[in-house]
Amino acid sequence: MKISKTLAYSSILLAHLALAETALKTDNVVISATGFEQDADSNLRNVIVISGKDLEDKGYTSVEEALSRQAGVQFNRTGNFTNKSTNVDMRGQGNRANAAVKVMIDGVTLNVLDQEKLHAAGVAISPLDSVAIEDIERIEIIPGGGAVLYGNGTRGGAINIITKKNKTPQASISFKEQIFDSGNASSHLNLNFSNQISQNLAFSANISGFGGEGYRDGDKDNGFYAKTKLYVDIDDRQSLNFGFGYFKDSTKNTSAITKAQAEDNPKQRGSTNNSYNITRPEFNTEYKVSLSDIWDINAQAFWQKQQVDIAEGDTGLFSSGNFEDSVQGISLKSKIDYMQNSYFVFGYNFERHKSVTFSNSFSNIWADDRKDTHSIFALDSHQFNDFFVLSGGARYEYAKYDQSSRGASSTTGVQTYRSVFDTNSNNFALELTPSFAYSDTGRFYAKYERGYISPTPYQFRQSRRVMVGGTATTQYSMNDNLKSETYDTYELGMSDYLFGFYGLDIALYYTQSKDEITSRSSGSNFHLSQNGFGFYNLDKTIRYGVDINARQDFDGFSFYENFSYVDARISGGDLDKKRIPFVSAYKVSVGADYEIISDLRVFADLIYASKAREDQNNQYWIKEHFVTDIGATYTYEKLSVFAGVKNLFDYKYYLSQSTSTMQGVTTTSVLPADGRNYYVEFKYKF
Repeated sequence: MKISKTLAYSSILLAHLALAETALKTDNVVISATGFEQDADSNLRNVIVISGKDLEDKGYTSVEEALSRQAGVQFNRTGNFTNKSTNVDMRGQGNRANAAVKVMIDGVTLNVLDQEKLHAAGVAISPLDSVAIEDIERIEIIPGGGAVLYGNGTRGGAINIITKKNKTPQASISFKEQIFDSGNASSHLNLNFSNQISQNLAFSANISGFGGEGYRDGDKDNGFYAKTKLYVDIDDRQSLNFGFGYFKDSTKNTSAITKAQAEDNPKQRGSTNNSYNITRPEFNTEYKVSLSDIWDINAQAFWQKQQVDIAEGDTGLFSSGNFEDSVQGISLKSKIDYMQNSYFVFGYNFERHKSVTFSNSFSNIWADDRKDTHSIFALDSHQFNDFFVLSGGARYEYAKYDQSSRGASSTTGVQTYRSVFDTNSNNFALELTPSFAYSDTGRFYAKYERGYISPTPYQFRQSRRVMVGGTATTQYSMNDNLKSETYDTYELGMSDYLFGFYGLDIALYYTQSKDEITSRSSGSNFHLSQNGFGFYNLDKTIRYGVDINARQDFDGFSFYENFSYVDARISGGDLDKKRIPFVSAYKVSVGADYEIISDLRVFADLIYASKAREDQNNQYWIKEHFVTDIGATYTYEKLSVFAGVKNLFDYKYYLSQSTSTMQGVTTTSVLPADGRNYYVEFKYKF
């Protein structure tokens, strides 16, 4: 422990001294800053880009693994019983991460509509797992913002996963093997190809198959991913693209174990197994037209459905059940370049998000929820002179909710309750960002953003247990008092590339949220009547911190060190000054990349995350962790080889933790993270 703390504090000091970031401005083009492709240097937001080459060279097996190496990005596991969903967290959102950090694939949201309802049904889902790492062109990360362009749920930030769009003739095949110290292993096979059919027509396809065992005994996974795209260049100014994807996974995860068991043997099985069959079909089409040299229009239509079925062999609390989360909609946006380095973006979005759930535990429960949103937005960026740029925008959203649920006895089939309601909400967002260039490469900026997080249909539902004719009965009603969360973010930052080798980004931020939504049962919640459950608004929450990202590039050498700090607390009410659970105050990552000889590179990454509170009452801590990865890449003509070791020192830490007390006995259950493992990958380009 002393050694790990010494290394961690050394890393923090190094971050202050050297300041770098592995993915700092590695691509020349970004989309997420405006919704249109533009030069990274010309956008006013700090967009961190993880390139496809970085994803390939580091041997990442998933998007989660790649993002977890970023200092400003954390992951938390939330859910009931033994089931935990994985959420991406930025800037201290904690258990609100699914609602407060928007994750997209090519601009289409991956976040599920109602994660709380999903967990109540005994189901867990991690949508990031449904994206093949080999099909990613780059990942664009916007920390702490995006409400005007992306609407609801961007208080922590937005992440846009851009998939590959290959039109030229090419093909590649790769095989990857991951092996744990225990001997458990998994394999991954990928085929990627594209071809130009005619002058105006091209297609591409990415197909992956995977299977094997995980770190812990009882963890198994097998499935496939396929995505095809058709590109039609109508003429020099118009294009039409079609995409279809399908993901299928059969997974078995063993449940949590006690902390004492984990310290003794983190690989051992839990008392139950969670077995799921997961599918995610998707379809999208995009039309682009340049009406003139200064006016571009983009129209997109999309549909996707994530479905999770509790599979045969599941020994958890729920004997059967399924969960569907579907989203469909259209996005229309236009960009006008009206002066040099000045533009106006405006658009309209419609999205229908549906959630359908069935679960069977002590009774049969059905729920069918829908949220329709209509949004209009506008964003203007005006360059007044060579030194000053002012960006500002606004967004309005109207949301309509429909919620229906019912329950019936699992033995007699007699209906026990039925709840139906509908409601609506109105929300708006604002943004203002002045930017000052103090040199050819450097700028300062100040940003104000007012955003919102609107409730989900399930959160409007509340219940209480009452006696009717001597029988305990659950009564459901709509919570008319529940309001949308609103937040104000103030940010100061700078970005520069010094001396031709030293890149630096710094952002200081303060976010105050009002009416943040949370849930507690009546046993610890004075907001609810006796024997009830529901959601209510906290008084305020406050989050402030700093993100420092930079990189130094030399001939054959590159170094990076990045650092993030966040203080996330509740302000006011019965939980005043309590830390928001699942948030590490500090996260640091440092590393180096060295080209030993031509086509042979080695690298090392070190990642530290400080301890985090487990619960709202701040009684328990989740321990810190320190992980080291090393690896090498070698290319000979058309063959590339990647190999390395992850969690080199086999550091024991936990993905999630839950503490409970029954009959005076306190027990802490944990989900152990992966221990040391090895990987090797062979890739051949035809």
